[in-house]
This record gives sequence, structure tokens and C-alpha cells, in this order.
Amino acid sequence: MIDKKAAEKLKNIIGKNYTSKLIEFARENGKLTQYKNKPTLQVLFSMVMTGRRDLPEVEDVILECAALYKEKSEAQSEKIKALI
Repeated sequence: MIDKKAAEKLKNIIGKNYTSKLIEFARENGKLTQYKNKPTLQVLFSMVMTGRRDLPEVEDVILECAALYKEKSEAQSEKIKALI
């Protein structure tokens, strides 16, 4: 289960409109295919992030997406440092 501190860190890593980014990530990678409806996925992601639901498969998608965005962020900061 994702607690409040972890949820805030994950939101900061993923960025603004995190639910939309999570939905896009899940669809691109073939995750959570049983949920075809976008509003259903938005509610699931927000409920897991606020701690109201404990769904391990949704948490796995959130963590994978956060890892991807963190990797992208680190790569971008390295490029910036190389230019300066």
C-alpha cells in the first residue's frame, strides 16, 4: 500500500496530470487491460495514490511508471550538465 509520503514523492516524480500519464503508460505497455474505460482507470489510480484502495497490480504500474520518469529526468539533467 502506498502511504502519503510515498504518494507525494511519486506525484513529484511523475509530474503534473499524473493520472493521465499513468493511463498512457499502462496502455502503451499493455498493463491493466481489463480496465478499458479511462474514467475507471483515473479513479483507480487516484484511489491507490490516496491510500483508499490496496490494489497490487495498480501499484506495480505506478511504480514502473515512476521509475521510467525518474530515469528520463536523470538523463535530461545529465544532458543539461554536459551543456553547461
